[in-house]
Amino acid sequence: MAGVFPGSKLDWEKIEVIHRGTLPPRSYFFLYESYAGAISQDTNSSCSLSLSGTWKFHHCDNPYEVPRGIEQPSYDTSQLADIQVPGFWQLQGWAHPHYSNVNYIIPVDLPNVPYKGNQTGSYARKFTVPERFAGDQLRLRFEGVDSAFHVYVNGKEIGCSQGARNPSEFGITAAVTLRGENTLTGQDQWRLSGIFRDVFLLAFPKPHITDFHVQTLLDADYKDASLIVAVDVDGDGPVSLTLIDHEGPTVVTQSKQASDGVSVLFETAIIEPRKWSAEDPQLYKLILEFGGRFIVKNVGFRKIEIKKGIYTINGKRIVFHGVNRHEHHPIHSRAVPYEFMKNDLLTMKRCNINSIRTCHQPSDPRFYDLADELGFWIVDEADVECHGFATIDRTALTEEDKRKTFAERIELVYGTSAPQYVDRAVQLCARDKNSPSVVMWSLGNEAFYGCNFQSMYDEIKAIDKNIKNPNHDKPLILCEFAHAMGNGPGNLKEYVDAFYAHPRLQGGHVWEWSNQGLETKEPSTGEMFYAYGGDFGDVPNNSTFILDGLKAIEPVQVKSREGEIVSIINRYNTISLDHLKCAACIVGDGYKKSLGEIAIPMDIPPHTEANLLLPNLETPEFDGHLVASPQLLLRGFPISTTPAAPGPAAPTLITTPTTLGISSTVSTWTFSLTTGKLTSWKKADTELIHDALGPELGISRAMTDNDVKIDGLDWNDMFVFLSKPHTRSVTWETNHQTSSIEVVVHARLTPPVLSWSFSTTTTYTFRGNGTLQIRCTGKPNDGLNLPLTMPRLSFTLGLVPMLNGVQWFGRGPGESYKDKKLSQLFGNWSASVDELMFNYDHPQEMSNRTDVRWVRLGSDDGEVSLTAKFGAQEGFSFTASHYTSKDIEEAAHPFELRRMKKKHVVLRLDADHHGLGTGACGPKTLEQ
Repeated sequence: MAGVFPGSKLDWEKIEVIHRGTLPPRSYFFLYESYAGAISQDTNSSCSLSLSGTWKFHHCDNPYEVPRGIEQPSYDTSQLADIQVPGFWQLQGWAHPHYSNVNYIIPVDLPNVPYKGNQTGSYARKFTVPERFAGDQLRLRFEGVDSAFHVYVNGKEIGCSQGARNPSEFGITAAVTLRGENTLTGQDQWRLSGIFRDVFLLAFPKPHITDFHVQTLLDADYKDASLIVAVDVDGDGPVSLTLIDHEGPTVVTQSKQASDGVSVLFETAIIEPRKWSAEDPQLYKLILEFGGRFIVKNVGFRKIEIKKGIYTINGKRIVFHGVNRHEHHPIHSRAVPYEFMKNDLLTMKRCNINSIRTCHQPSDPRFYDLADELGFWIVDEADVECHGFATIDRTALTEEDKRKTFAERIELVYGTSAPQYVDRAVQLCARDKNSPSVVMWSLGNEAFYGCNFQSMYDEIKAIDKNIKNPNHDKPLILCEFAHAMGNGPGNLKEYVDAFYAHPRLQGGHVWEWSNQGLETKEPSTGEMFYAYGGDFGDVPNNSTFILDGLKAIEPVQVKSREGEIVSIINRYNTISLDHLKCAACIVGDGYKKSLGEIAIPMDIPPHTEANLLLPNLETPEFDGHLVASPQLLLRGFPISTTPAAPGPAAPTLITTPTTLGISSTVSTWTFSLTTGKLTSWKKADTELIHDALGPELGISRAMTDNDVKIDGLDWNDMFVFLSKPHTRSVTWETNHQTSSIEVVVHARLTPPVLSWSFSTTTTYTFRGNGTLQIRCTGKPNDGLNLPLTMPRLSFTLGLVPMLNGVQWFGRGPGESYKDKKLSQLFGNWSASVDELMFNYDHPQEMSNRTDVRWVRLGSDDGEVSLTAKFGAQEGFSFTASHYTSKDIEEAAHPFELRRMKKKHVVLRLDADHHGLGTGACGPKTLEQ
């Protein structure tokens, strides 16, 4: 007997098959049976039936193990497991997620896919067609299925699609039973997989609108507009158009006769429409009627141009203060619930973010409705990212070709236009072309440039008539910058300053809005944590590269102050500051005085300076959220270096061969001559130092994600993390004039293995009034291979557990670093040691407070405390926690770090601390 396996190629192995049986892509809309229903924009009252919810499900390792006949109505699905739609099966108990950034996780052998491990899910559910749908054309619409799937209705194959992050719509009228139950089944293959967006049964009458396209053409003065609406129909009859103001009044009504297959064009003049912008999202409602059904769409009047190299909207230069937003939920991944998505956008508005790049695929269609209403500039990105081929292509080039320019290498590798690219461009533009928030199309991410992108551009340009070819220079808008991974990003201020210093540099989108960890339970303890690449046994993976997230921007900038006059600048793009209120106060150490409400001049144009006058009023109360909180230095008070008045006598001194015992009327100290450090400090017989862990000079810190690829490479090579001080000599002397004992330690700070070192001199001054002053100086020695930079320069000590309350004057209340601090304000702050901790999903250097003048740690009852003041030098930092840098470095997840928690307090006092930068995927911190 002879045979062959498989009997034939499957659809996803045929490079020419992208879709089969799908209807043409169209705008996102629902049909309503009444004008009132349309105006409500409530899809629950539309001509649709949601098929989201609980389905039956079967999972297998490959498509050849799918149960025979599962697509038939007679198949008993009652024994199958339940699964939630939308959702991914890897997050509902079948297999596991797999995270990889660039590299493909299967052999690259186009168009073949391995049989083994090509996970296949079979979905099934029953549905009944509502009686009101009788006589209509029935459609089945999947808003998103990842990644390739086939659809069956009542055992009949309807079609297939591979456009994972784009909608797929099928006509199913002939396969449906109008009376009784219908069986819907589907099969889906590969990776993080499943029906991850909503599924609908749609009813279209015989004469119906198939698509429409809205254009709002403002005149040269951006005053009046032409509303142009092209309506495509299937059938004959009258088409009516109504435009109403969101506040109620009807603006225009028109009607035209339609002929089957012929586009109907409406064009009407709109006098002084309210303009749409991200900062003032004024909307109108457009209602179309044809065939007894109504369609509604929010319309915004806006005009996009590139003028003299400047990107403008409604004639105004735009600066994009944007973020990259992946669709992500910590439990459901890309299957993001609506309320979670809405809260994402509301949080962005509160953070003054005005733009979103939909990396790296179109978002849920409801996202664009929210963006239209709330106001965002959307960079809508096609579902194209193929940088995994770069790894392959680089190895395939000859040595001679490898020496060619980047453009030449790309031309060699990517010289053939592929319909898969064009399909994803058309799907993107067709669905979202009517959203006023979409102000830019992105052809994809990290997919190089060549004939494929040119073909995509040509197709989008044919659909979106608003695109014009600029005959001049173009602006530069950063699609990704300031990689916000782990503790970072640093240096955002310098980016923003550049956006306003160079007119054609018009902002960008921080990578990225939030991290994409998945909430996971640690098996042995049940503790919840956010998992990243490798936590599911997924190989290959990109580890923590999926954990990244962000900060806020201020649209009102304070420039300077002269006397009672404060100069500000309006950083909005299209609106004045008339909607804002301003209050001021004077803040000092232990001092805060309100200056009351400050009048803001009316009608300050965008990007324009104005002056505020500081009066003296009562403290006002405002509703709303904080938009900007700048601070100006009114007067600097020199930080005293003069010690407090000495006590009546110098401390007494008792020596042993290895220790110094020093006592005053207030404090008792023990100093180790072998380690060259303080090992005990008692106040009123209460020990402050835990387990002899007195101040020790150090230069290492736990690596941040942004350290690892740049500065961290040097720190590891130079064994910075193993460096320690080694005592060379100790001298001491009693000074009765200053009522003090001075101990001078000469030491060498150095790691093992290598010869580099710093010679240090640390002077401890013990005073009769119970205070201790520590002063350290040092210089590098002539040994080879000094580190290029140092992570920090600080003393670290251990304090007894009772010193758990922290007060300080400096920046707060949140963590801050020299290049990530402007969001934290000067003031008096307090917190417990635990409250100071910022718990990153991947433990790393954290919880620093910078620009601190003093810090005090005390007991809950206030009876015992220790205060550190930082002398004349500004810019000091402190960290107080229950973890050492070594603990943080060794922990891969927060639950592992919690197991290392110390009972005592680890206090770090930094004279200087290295910045953060964005080195995980970008530049290191600036030299300064």
